This record gives sequence, structure tokens and C-alpha cells, in this order.
Amino acid sequence: MDGAGLVGILAPWRCWVRGFAVTVYSRGADDDPKSQLVKRIGARYVSSAAHGPAALAEMAGPIDLVYEAVGLSRVAFRLCPYSPRTAFWC
Repeated sequence: MDGAGLVGILAPWRCWVRGFAVTVYSRGADDDPKSQLVKRIGARYVSSAAHGPAALAEMAGPIDLVYEAVGLSRVAFRLCPYSPRTAFWC
């Protein structure tokens, strides 16, 4: 999930409930209240301010689903080089 606003928190929660391993990638710091909420729902949080897309891919593994929740598609497109051709984008 790209972004940790309302949609960027609810969508990962729904995926996590269904058994998916979820990583939320957002610009807030690791101790930000939103990051703490993401961690409480069982997802991993990676700060884009501290880690670039390559580091995210290394930490999270294959990026099979990119759920853009920022409102700027160019933010999500930074993850293209680290996603397989079969990745699902929304």
C-alpha cells in the first residue's frame, strides 16, 4: 500500500484479515501515529522518507500488489522497477 491515510490504512487491514502479508509504504516516520496504527493492525510499515523503493523491495520481497492511496500515480510508479510484470496495480 502506498500511503497511510484513511484508505491506505483500511485497505491493508482488509488484505491482512484475508491472510495477505501487507507492507504500507508512506512518508511518515516510523514513530508517526499512522505508522503505529498500521503496525497495530498487523501490517509492516516502511517510511519512504527513510527508505527508497529499492530498500522497500528488499525488505518486503516481491511487490505483487500496489494499491496507490496517495492520490499521485507518479508516487506509485516509482515501484514499477521492483514489481513483477504480473503485479496488480490499483
